[in-house]
Amino acid sequence: MLLSSLIRTLGHAQSLSKGKMLHANLITSGFPANVYINNHLMSMYVRCGCLNDAHSVFDQMAERNLISWTGIISGYSQHGLPDEALELFQNMVFEGFYPNDFTYVGLLSACAQLEALNYGKETHARILKSDNGFNTFLSNSLVNLYAKCGLIEYSSRLFDEIPQPNFISWTSIIAGFCQSGEHMEALRFFSKSQEAGIKVNEFTSATILGSCAGLEELSLGQQIHVSCVKCGLLMDGFVGTGLIDMYVKCGELGLGHRAFSEMYEPSLASWTALIAGYAQQGQGEVAIDLFKKLQLSGLKPNEFTLCSAFVACASNLLVMTGAQIHSVAFKLGFRVAGFVGNAAIEMYAKCGSLQESAKVFQEIVERNVVSWNVLITGYAQMGYCKDAIKLLVRMLNEGIYPNLYTYSCVLSVCGDLPAPEWGKQVHSRIIKPRFDLDPFVSTSLIDMYSKCGQLVKAWTVFDSLTSKSLVSWNTMLMAYAHHGFGEEALNLFKDMEDANMRPNDVTFIAVLSACGRVGLVSEGLHYFNSMASKHRMAPRAEHYACVIDLLGRAGETEMAYELIQNMPFEPDKVIWRILLAACKIHDRDLELGRHAAECILRLDPLDIAAYVMLSGIYARFEEWDEVARIRKAMNDMGLKKDPGCSWIELKHKTHAFVMGDQAHPERECIYETVWGLTCQILEDVYVPCNSFFHYDAGIEREGELLASNGRGGSSQQIHYASQWKLEFFVKMLW
Repeated sequence: MLLSSLIRTLGHAQSLSKGKMLHANLITSGFPANVYINNHLMSMYVRCGCLNDAHSVFDQMAERNLISWTGIISGYSQHGLPDEALELFQNMVFEGFYPNDFTYVGLLSACAQLEALNYGKETHARILKSDNGFNTFLSNSLVNLYAKCGLIEYSSRLFDEIPQPNFISWTSIIAGFCQSGEHMEALRFFSKSQEAGIKVNEFTSATILGSCAGLEELSLGQQIHVSCVKCGLLMDGFVGTGLIDMYVKCGELGLGHRAFSEMYEPSLASWTALIAGYAQQGQGEVAIDLFKKLQLSGLKPNEFTLCSAFVACASNLLVMTGAQIHSVAFKLGFRVAGFVGNAAIEMYAKCGSLQESAKVFQEIVERNVVSWNVLITGYAQMGYCKDAIKLLVRMLNEGIYPNLYTYSCVLSVCGDLPAPEWGKQVHSRIIKPRFDLDPFVSTSLIDMYSKCGQLVKAWTVFDSLTSKSLVSWNTMLMAYAHHGFGEEALNLFKDMEDANMRPNDVTFIAVLSACGRVGLVSEGLHYFNSMASKHRMAPRAEHYACVIDLLGRAGETEMAYELIQNMPFEPDKVIWRILLAACKIHDRDLELGRHAAECILRLDPLDIAAYVMLSGIYARFEEWDEVARIRKAMNDMGLKKDPGCSWIELKHKTHAFVMGDQAHPERECIYETVWGLTCQILEDVYVPCNSFFHYDAGIEREGELLASNGRGGSSQQIHYASQWKLEFFVKMLW
């Protein structure tokens, strides 16, 4: 008994060296080790993390009992080797041993780690057939198993059947909801656990901080932080990492960095969480600086740290730094596989180094669907849409089945080309596996049809959705706004509010753009003001840009300039360019246009668009000396306006047209047709409106405007409209 107690004490103290000395003395002294002594020795090695020594003791045992099998199975399960645990369980049953509750706990833990749902269900059935019933330990293990396998409703049902759930029960169910993405339920169960008198521990705190991060609930996360301070849990590595992750995901990088700096010895997970936070928030240089400090600290980055570093390089286009990190990954033995290889492909692609990206892709021996998706996306984002389509065909030929993200990316390519016929073929492939029910893919379908000018089909896809997400509503709103259907967009926005869908900042960008396209000034200002008053949302630069464009299109340039002066932040060149474009349309605003151009050139002296628009304003006022001065300045700086380009898909072939280009083989027929259309327009009576001068309102809206020629109008209006149309078509022809 004294020997057993001594071995057990050494195991609890995790004193491996003294335990090995005692084991050696037992062997050299010839002391007959019975099954009980061997079980204690094996348990000591398991507690010290020496599974090889534990298994060696197990293999040399002349006699084994159920405790021997349970101890080694639980040991492998606890130390993250579930496959070995399952194999040992099968051997135990084969040798005729019947498992007890502790054996089942170890087995269920192994099933949870492997997410082996079928094996877990078989074990559950074994327990139900036994006469022992369920105790709290078994119930907790089953709750954890089903939660890890994604069946959170089973976990919740089993949890409700526990007579007196302990803190492990509560932690398991809360963690299950958090891992399943049901963060609100996790918070609800956390609240119930507090009402039941369960004390907050490090596991519960780390889990609930993850839910706060998922919901971006900063205030609740700070309350958990205070609770951790009171309970003395900040020294725990999991809690510290959870705090950092919560703060950075809530956009509070400063607080996250402060929590990191207060840790005594930050773990690798803490470093990775902070680096990932800065990388995802677009502060790549800070993330790279932290990555360098991590290396100096003596810790070696893992695959997650390296992926975050690649994201940081991609966000700031630091291709040379990315290449250095790529070499670090190579030296650490990660080579070009898994997460690291795919992250390297994406980094090179986003930095514009498609050749390097393709090179890394070719070096990957076993390419998965993620590898293909990353490269296809890279080509698409760089404008090489045809190459992206070729990659898709090659992917299919190699037997890689596309997933939801692949189809979403390809649909984006079809919309950018635009290639409606390709889009229809992709749509047909999506329908068969019912991928069109996925909100991510259905939104891509709406966007693709919209960009291809097929609003009816875009609406059909949107209307067929049984569950419309906020992104779906926003995409359809953007479609109407882009094509100039302002009233339809506003009606859709009202339907969205009636459906109790809370709008976000993207929603208001679409609504304000729609108002601007058709000159709904009062409505646009109403929705802009409602952002702060009704929805408690601070307008961003994009919203101000939409309102300035709205006012500029309506001729209210002075009002637009006043809004710029009252903005809570400094205007960028996009804001000034919108005002400059409005001044170019309205001839009376020479001085304001000159001021807007000066502001643009102060921010970017090489902005070609500013020179061209300012030159156009001077030309309208017949100030030819100023026009000549601007043209000379552009020539001196080597600035040249890029020629306009458009393209259209016809009979599975894409035709590109560049301004002034005479290369198309059917150019004579094309120009003859365009000239005939021009003459027909000039012969019609046309009444211009505010949105007329912005001929990007879309084919459908243009058709409505042309159809309004029966309303009459002054001869001066008709003459000016004809003159403007003639000027536009002559420019297009030549």
